[in-house]
Amino acid sequence: MSPRRIVLATGALLLVVTAARRVGASGTEEVELGAGAGAGTGGWACGPTVRTTYAGAYGGARHREETPGPDRGGGFDADLSIAVHQESHQLVDCGGDEGCDPPDDGVVPGVGARVGWSWRWFGVRAGGLALAAWGRERGRAWAVLPQLELGVGPEERFRGYLGYGSPLPQLARHPGLYLGATFPAGALRLDTYAGMFRTGPSYQVLGLQLVTAALLPVDDGATALRIGANLGAGRGDAPSYGASIGVVSRF
Repeated sequence: MSPRRIVLATGALLLVVTAARRVGASGTEEVELGAGAGAGTGGWACGPTVRTTYAGAYGGARHREETPGPDRGGGFDADLSIAVHQESHQLVDCGGDEGCDPPDDGVVPGVGARVGWSWRWFGVRAGGLALAAWGRERGRAWAVLPQLELGVGPEERFRGYLGYGSPLPQLARHPGLYLGATFPAGALRLDTYAGMFRTGPSYQVLGLQLVTAALLPVDDGATALRIGANLGAGRGDAPSYGASIGVVSRF
């Protein structure tokens, strides 16, 4: 499937779900645009180690629905995330390969979508993620990966997560297996995740990362800033790190 078709298909899926609002249910939409940069060391399961630096833009959209009232009945929960990065690669170790070269530098996208249902105490979202990465022969190819996230806890106070994929829009090119939690405090919100995330040019090698993102309201709360950071290990001695900042608008 071509990158254009992947983007169109995920966008159409989100539009279908957000249009299917049940009678008596209310919904909120969030749209986020931002930028981020970072570096990480990764490579292939059996092959070279490469240091990757990246910088680029990301976007996200989310629709959340709930039934008003003291019991807060469940509703649709769907999101779409897109990121485009300029990646540069530096060879660290050939890993036994003779005459190996790092992948070419270039602009690479990633796009993902999840659809699910959220109740007051439990939620589930599932979908897919496609990102341009580097295969075993260091040629660029599209990797299509599943996404699944389970959430437990009252959303208005605390919710814990177990998932695979990209829990935040800025991580659309850095999926992983993670545990996480959301801590809302009025219009403020802190999201934190710990797990094994993509850190290098391929999707075969993951590194332990701690990811945090703070949502800070601006003016009346309909607009907010999301400031994110991640720090952890990759393959080799150099740490993996990143930072992002985005503007979130609620409707």
